[in-house]
Amino acid sequence: MKKKSNSKHPLTEADARLQNMEAFRASEIRYRRLFETAHDGVLLLDPATRKITDANPFMTKLLGYSHSQLVGKELFEIGLLKDEVASKEMFRKLKRKHEVRYEDLPLESRSGRHQEVEVVANLYQEDGHAVIQCNIRDITERKAAEARLRASEERYRILFELGPV
Repeated sequence: MKKKSNSKHPLTEADARLQNMEAFRASEIRYRRLFETAHDGVLLLDPATRKITDANPFMTKLLGYSHSQLVGKELFEIGLLKDEVASKEMFRKLKRKHEVRYEDLPLESRSGRHQEVEVVANLYQEDGHAVIQCNIRDITERKAAEARLRASEERYRILFELGPV
């Protein structure tokens, strides 16, 4: 009895490599699109030097520095952490816990604009090399809205305590 021939031909090694390359390219395009269009700042750092190796466009907009002005700087040099001591402490925590979170950090842009940000930094391995990724979210508007709400609540509390006039 003859075996039925399968109409589908098995992939050749070259076809499989081509499919893998195309899948990798599509993945790289998706990653790059996410990185470049995110509405949060993203910084990539080298843990050995504590220096920025990449920054997304939102980060350059948030700080007012160009990409080339950010690359090679440490976090305290761009106003993200108050000084070198705070920067070194963050890196020590990252080495121990692999994640550091700051809820309310002041950030001053290159032009002097004051902002409030929250930062989540993660230490992970990428192709056998350690990488730090810092996600920075501008929470200035949220903090201002919270302050307006507290002020409004305080006015109503005072009016309530005074009673009818």
